[in-house]
Amino acid sequence: MPYAYTVLHVEPYHERPVWIKSMTEVEEYMPLSPLAGEREVELFLYMLLGASQLELRATPQQMLQEFMELDEENGIALSGGIAFCENENRRILPSCCAGVEQIPEIIEDVINRQSPWLGHDPWPTITYEGEQAYVWPDHFPAQFPDSESMKIEASDKPPIVYSYGELLQSVHRCATELEGFIDGPLYLWLIANSPELAGAVSERLKRLLLQV
Repeated sequence: MPYAYTVLHVEPYHERPVWIKSMTEVEEYMPLSPLAGEREVELFLYMLLGASQLELRATPQQMLQEFMELDEENGIALSGGIAFCENENRRILPSCCAGVEQIPEIIEDVINRQSPWLGHDPWPTITYEGEQAYVWPDHFPAQFPDSESMKIEASDKPPIVYSYGELLQSVHRCATELEGFIDGPLYLWLIANSPELAGAVSERLKRLLLQV
């Protein structure tokens, strides 16, 4: 059965802060789930603080305080999104300019049987036919069927096929697992390292990334 999960696209912005201890190696796409460990949490924070364009600070409290002082109305762009999987060996990853914060929009588009924004170059796309949904790895013509300004051929790679119900359930589960990551391993790390900000940071992240 095909499935999906939330991933963070790890693109280091700056040197590693001295207070990050367990981040030893970097993988390009890292799952975010309630089962994450300290390493995944610290990579997430590393990317979050870089995406927020914060300068390096000596302690997590200082950096998180600066994060809380940012204008929430400006939102956040955290590279990543949803990985769609046929099995353990084949997956379609979010492309350039896709973001974890777009998961609520992806869910809304799937509910409305539209193709959500999943990034570009390549152009992952979702199409629907009856009770089937097709996740294509690179299908610009389906993403922008009326575009005359760009002529890009569709990839000949086959789609991952879901039933519509499977796809809808999968994207909802991604949001649930992301919330579980914030409320579980991330919150526990915050309690241990910056307890006075733990609740405020986790609640702000749920608003920014999940619109809750």
